[in-house]
Amino acid sequence: MALSGLKTNTEFLPSIRFNTREGVFSRVDRSLDAEGKWANELVNINDPLATEGVLMDITNIELG
Repeated sequence: MALSGLKTNTEFLPSIRFNTREGVFSRVDRSLDAEGKWANELVNINDPLATEGVLMDITNIELG
């Protein structure tokens, strides 16, 4: 078991990123590329956050 508590190397914790220069929140989607390596794809989630809102667990938030 990894230090993160994940059971396999193909299991990833969901995460979001905030680009302060552009003011954009992004969801990080992980997928296998053509070579079989894991790749990150950033998906802009500003519109859904503005229309649906967001609920954050500030007590357990991790910065990195």
